[in-house]
Amino acid sequence: MLIRAFVLLVTTAVIVVGTSAPSQAVPIVTSATLTYHLDAGNGTTNTGNGTAITGWQELTTNTATNIQGTPTWQATGLNGLPSVRFDGGPSGGDLVFSNNAPINNVTAQTIFVVATMVADAHILSDLIANSSGLEAIRQTTTETAAYFIGNSGDFHSGGSFFVNGDAQFTIPGGFGVAHIVESVSPTAVNINSLRIGNNASNRLWAGDVSEVLVYNGLLSAADRTAVGGYLQTKYSINASYVPEPASVCLAVCGLLGLMFVGWRRNKRKAK
Repeated sequence: MLIRAFVLLVTTAVIVVGTSAPSQAVPIVTSATLTYHLDAGNGTTNTGNGTAITGWQELTTNTATNIQGTPTWQATGLNGLPSVRFDGGPSGGDLVFSNNAPINNVTAQTIFVVATMVADAHILSDLIANSSGLEAIRQTTTETAAYFIGNSGDFHSGGSFFVNGDAQFTIPGGFGVAHIVESVSPTAVNINSLRIGNNASNRLWAGDVSEVLVYNGLLSAADRTAVGGYLQTKYSINASYVPEPASVCLAVCGLLGLMFVGWRRNKRKAK
């Protein structure tokens, strides 16, 4: 009986480790609806490395966004996968915004972005905002690799904020490191003309953006794990949404060791 259990656990460990990378399709969730989706690997125009994009298709409605400045497409900009690079310097002012119906009004409560922030980003530079003063995700008030904790009117005020799945504002690894930022509002908000890379006050973002996912409600724990795990695995980011395969293997091997010790003890008592 013990040998059978041992074989079952070993088989389970092999299966878990061998199939730890899920499909790179956005998971289907039931607790909220995906209302806005951008993916630098799907829907950008002019996909020559380092060339300026002239469009970035929103994928839930197949609607073209609007482009200002010269955000550029990077073939391997973020951990080997495509990204759109925003230059927040004096020659930059790059912006992707959504003035075309139906994405000119997006219902949002949970926002995920896969991005990098670079050292020359402006203080309080906006990753996600709108043209009416709503601040959803922005850099902190100093030139550090961290996000702003928020004012009373910010998107996540009274809600929650995560970097790489943990409740924090600092970017692990600092400037230039790929990460997942998650901003959650306490209530659903209607965002008119959702903007990436700037707000109405020229707070210009500097860094790369690979994917944006906006949901119209709170995600259940299982759905949040599924979405965060999809991004974590797809972009090879060290986050806490799903355990690393090595951690799963260690846990199973530890259990096997305990079972073996118990078996040895029981065998000695039986003599």
